[in-house]
Amino acid sequence: MNNYFSRMTSAFQPQEYEGPSKLTTLREAVSKHVKPHDHIFLSQRGSAGLYEILRQFMNTKPNFTMSSIMVSDLQFLLAITGLATKVITSLLPFGRNPRLQAFMRENPLEIERWTIHTIILRYMAAGTGVPFLPTRSIIGSSIGQELEPGVYQEMTSPFGNGSRVGMVSALKPDVAIIHGVAADPAGNTILTPDWTVDSWGARASRRNTIVTVEKVISTEAIRKYAPLVTIPAFMVDAVCETPLGAHPREIYNGWVNEIQSYVGDSQFSRTFQEALQGGDQSLKKWLKEWIIDITTHEEFLEKLGDARAEKIRATARQQITEQELDIHPTQSAEYTDVEMMAVAAARKIQEVVQRGNYRFIQAGPGIALPATFQAYSSLRAQDYDVEVMVGFGNYGFRPHNAALAGLPHLSTPKMYGSMFDMYGAFLRGPGSPSLGILGIAEIDKYANINITRMADGTYLAGSGGHNDCAMGAGEVLVTGRMSPQRFRDEISFITTPGDRVLTVVTDLGILEKYQGSKELILTSYYAAKETSDKEVISTIKKQCGWKLKIAPNVFRQAPPTVEELAIIRQFTVRRGDPEE
Repeated sequence: MNNYFSRMTSAFQPQEYEGPSKLTTLREAVSKHVKPHDHIFLSQRGSAGLYEILRQFMNTKPNFTMSSIMVSDLQFLLAITGLATKVITSLLPFGRNPRLQAFMRENPLEIERWTIHTIILRYMAAGTGVPFLPTRSIIGSSIGQELEPGVYQEMTSPFGNGSRVGMVSALKPDVAIIHGVAADPAGNTILTPDWTVDSWGARASRRNTIVTVEKVISTEAIRKYAPLVTIPAFMVDAVCETPLGAHPREIYNGWVNEIQSYVGDSQFSRTFQEALQGGDQSLKKWLKEWIIDITTHEEFLEKLGDARAEKIRATARQQITEQELDIHPTQSAEYTDVEMMAVAAARKIQEVVQRGNYRFIQAGPGIALPATFQAYSSLRAQDYDVEVMVGFGNYGFRPHNAALAGLPHLSTPKMYGSMFDMYGAFLRGPGSPSLGILGIAEIDKYANINITRMADGTYLAGSGGHNDCAMGAGEVLVTGRMSPQRFRDEISFITTPGDRVLTVVTDLGILEKYQGSKELILTSYYAAKETSDKEVISTIKKQCGWKLKIAPNVFRQAPPTVEELAIIRQFTVRRGDPEE
């Protein structure tokens, strides 16, 4: 009897390690759990797992389906090498990359396009055991129109006022490969704070989940960090310790003391991009050097070198500790057309935020970010309570640089939400106290926007969170260079319906839906003093692909002040032509 009670008492005592150990090598995990014809979910920072799949399946025809919330250029290697024949995602690394454009013309790759919020909802439906979940996103867009009825349908809400609601079907990968900060040997896993949404890939997986982590820690330590655990052990089949497993992406860790943060390796990424642009032989050489001829993750780290690893860790420490922003006076009052556009956008953002009593600004990449940061600084200086957030989940961070997901922004927010929080709960449609700032590739007179596919077949990146933001924000302002090729009477693909887009800031002037109009008209413009108003308006009309109407009270914007230029230049990625 005493032995029985002794065993029972021992069972309730904390143990350093609990549960069956699932520790294994990455090679063994992929060999055991990844099979031909699998649908593979790849986490955003799962580089080590991606490389191992490429090693084991190169020069075969496994016909994988790859899904990821957003597909990076490295992840797209599964398609380029012929291993994946279908991709399901919200964002692709196309841009105007000629190598990838050529690949898409010459290869029968199937692409199923979603938005960030809708693809997350698909994983959530699978992870919660329901056949579908509702959404406001993609209603009225070409994205929804191109999807098969088996994965997306629309209906009239049975509970509302007759409004339309979309329904997205559950998405169930066969295997999920996810990179985190730490796990115990049993598989209780801590993810990076900006990508906790990857946990839904594990929850949705119908068969296996492989977890790679920066460091394996004890169960006792996991209990200490329990609020950070988003994947429990019972969902995990293999745990692989892979330091720098997200490389060349960054990892931010501000809690688990045993693990260092690191920044992205721009040198490595640049080398890969050069190989990708260089053609088939150049890419084959890169693949051979960095993946095929390397048999383990440990060999990869050895080739990378201790000095390089320490450099990206040291840079991370510096970025996290040196968070004070020091604005310096600008050296020149001269400005480019893009700087004028950024200043005009910042002025308009301030005006719209105060008019709409908006409490936070959802900022996208490119010009949107420095314009938002300048508006934020001016509003805060006036004691107006407003916050900035981005779709990755960091809300109320301190603006520091032009990197949307840089460590200074990851290490200073007032709240770590998730992409679901940002695009679902915060940007919740009419009545949301938010202003969305977005970019364009093409736009029509009704502010419908295309960032997916051009009429000539050129592929663009796709929605990402663009559609979600525009469908969920209280109001939307967009920025973009003006030309007849971009400002079109009709566009061939509607990524984002223009219902809530009320303002368009260009490099020539500002267009708005004036006094309730459904059509964008010119309300202000900018030009050098020596140019007459008539000449400027004539030029703007020529750069617009539709018959542009002019507001009766149209006016000339004042040039940027040196103070405005100083702030814009602090946050601009590169002078003269930031990415839009």
